[in-house]
Amino acid sequence: LLGDHAPPPSPGDEAAAVAEAITRVLQLQKRLNGRQEAQATEKHRLLDRIRDLERQAAQPDASLMAKPKAGSYAPPSRTSASARPAPSASSAVGDALRGGLGKLRE
Repeated sequence: LLGDHAPPPSPGDEAAAVAEAITRVLQLQKRLNGRQEAQATEKHRLLDRIRDLERQAAQPDASLMAKPKAGSYAPPSRTSASARPAPSASSAVGDALRGGLGKLRE
């Protein structure tokens, strides 16, 4: 049972060697049982976690499904006297190019 770690047999120590081997086997069996129980417990915990995550993934997201209430959103007013209209993308690009080309000419 102990392989290369077994002490050399001696005529008077047979009973002691058998008792020691049995003790070692029982210790190893106890450790094995404890590890198997811990593994089973961890496996169940992980399975429960996976089921919870699958349930969450199967449910539609409440924030995406919520419809805004009527009147809860009001776009900003564009009639303000201090507000000027935003330039279009093409006019902004044109202005940038004119500014950059003007610097090159100087």
